[in-house]
Amino acid sequence: MVSTLVVRREDAERKTPSRPSEAALAGTGMAETMGTLGIVTLAGLRDRQAQGEGVALDLLAADAFVTYAFEAAAEEGTDVTALVQRLLREVCA
Repeated sequence: MVSTLVVRREDAERKTPSRPSEAALAGTGMAETMGTLGIVTLAGLRDRQAQGEGVALDLLAADAFVTYAFEAAAEEGTDVTALVQRLLREVCA
């Protein structure tokens, strides 16, 4: 019960990270969409300078999105190297 209250309080204190617009994701493949979600998740952590135990779950989510992006790129026949380079440019921006 206490841990549930702590998590809810932490969630309430978080700033909502910016999300990609539907227009930005329209017409993109699964690899691009998952990669963008991973980058947005990481950017949200960076922007709010997150610390503490709650960060671990957000990092795991970002990792999962990027991993799914690479898997989808391989299945779609997309150039994985180009996807990696684009995601790295966005992370560094």
